[in-house]
Order: sequence, then structure tokens, then C-alpha cells
Amino acid sequence: MIPRCVAVVVLAVALGGCGGGGFAITPRAELALTPTEDPAPTRTPRPPPTPSHTPAPVAYYVANTGGDGAVLRASPGRGDRVTSLAEGQRVIPQGEQQDVDGKRWLRVQDPSGKIGWIATELLAATPAPTRTPRR
Repeated sequence: MIPRCVAVVVLAVALGGCGGGGFAITPRAELALTPTEDPAPTRTPRPPPTPSHTPAPVAYYVANTGGDGAVLRASPGRGDRVTSLAEGQRVIPQGEQQDVDGKRWLRVQDPSGKIGWIATELLAATPAPTRTPRR
């Protein structure tokens, strides 16, 4: 026979598991018969790009003259001669441009301070490379 105290402990444990004690019964998840749809993605608006300004060159160099140099003129095209500019000479743009006779002309200042016009085809944004004499 089972001693009485053991029977009481077994009965207490059995009754405690039915809701009175620290045992909890967790329900099982059931599969849904209708599939769950993922929500449609929402588009996050992006701010428009900030326009950037490409600065004009600070200086140009007389180029593409075959070593002959160029003429700085009082007006675009066939204007009066202001001075001669040597190949590679640095000039500073003054911000004005004009198209005359199919050529674009730029108003520039030479190193001595004289201001005039030169065809843009005779200018380069970088100085011509210097030649190293051969030995």
C-alpha cells in the first residue's frame, strides 16, 4: 500500500497542474488557411539634388597659336589691336563673352592690366607643359 502522505503529495501535484499552481498550459498556434499578404512598400520621397555651380577658371593661357601668340583686341572680331600676347601668357577672364563671325570671344585682362578681347579657341584652361631641353 501507498503511505497516506505520498498519496496526498501526488494528489496535490496533480491538482496544482490543473490551474491552481505554477503550471501553465500554453495553447498551440494554428496555421491560417488564408495567406497573409505583405504590405505594399511605400516610397520615401528624396529631396531634389542641390544644383552645383561649376566656377569658371580663374585664369586662361594663350594656346593653340603654333608659337605665334595672339592679338588682344579692343572689340570682338576685327577690333583695333590693343597688344600682343605670347603663347602661354596668362590672362584673367572678365566675365563677358560674345559670338562674332562664328567665333566665341572672351573679354580678358593681360598681366600688365590691359583689357581686351581674344577668341576662345586661342585659350586653354591649363598652361602648356614646359619642354625640358635634351642633353
